[in-house]
Amino acid sequence: MDLHNLREDEVIRVIRDLCDEEIRSQRSGYLTSPDCQLDAACFVLNRIAPRYVSSGRGLAHTLSDSEHDTQGKIDLIALAHEGLRRVTSVRRSYYDSGDATETSRSDFVFVYPAISGRVICGRTFEPASGVRVSLIRDGNLVPMEDSRWPNPYDVTVNTRGTYTFLPRSVEAGAAERQNAEFCIKVTGDSYEELKHYFVVSGAKTPVQAVQPGTYAEYHLPELYVIPR
Repeated sequence: MDLHNLREDEVIRVIRDLCDEEIRSQRSGYLTSPDCQLDAACFVLNRIAPRYVSSGRGLAHTLSDSEHDTQGKIDLIALAHEGLRRVTSVRRSYYDSGDATETSRSDFVFVYPAISGRVICGRTFEPASGVRVSLIRDGNLVPMEDSRWPNPYDVTVNTRGTYTFLPRSVEAGAAERQNAEFCIKVTGDSYEELKHYFVVSGAKTPVQAVQPGTYAEYHLPELYVIPR
């Protein structure tokens, strides 16, 4: 069993139940789209302690303890309500974009990991800022799984050179895996253009098994850009 934070499952389940009740009651008090639920889950998870397990025995003990923690359940539900209220009040533009969970009409898709890395100034060895990072395949910008993952990605001082991408799943053929060649292109007024090529393997997955908000990660080595 891989290392896993049980609170993620617990929080997502609570928020899904609250949204289902909201839809059934037709109160229209909360936004309930998958994007809204994920943002509310992030709000909650950033405010509670994780519960990590790495074995079946640890999972059994933790679940047993959770069943008897009545006050903990009450506190979690209250925090989930707060998260949904916050999300509803913000009403981000991508909540109504309609592409957050759309992957493919095929029964199977190739699911790619989230791609991340850092851009470093080759002169100062500090994180670069004021650069634009693009994820490219076959000469075109790679579509993202949803609009919360922009492509291109503008690296600012606040992100400390870090960029992230989540490529959209694509229809799967007969093969069990698909190797895709991507290119990271870094541009900026103060730096020479940089291109870095790499290959990522996509796993063949049933559409029904694709879980929004859960994905593997692929970390690229640090990329050094040269000032003009």
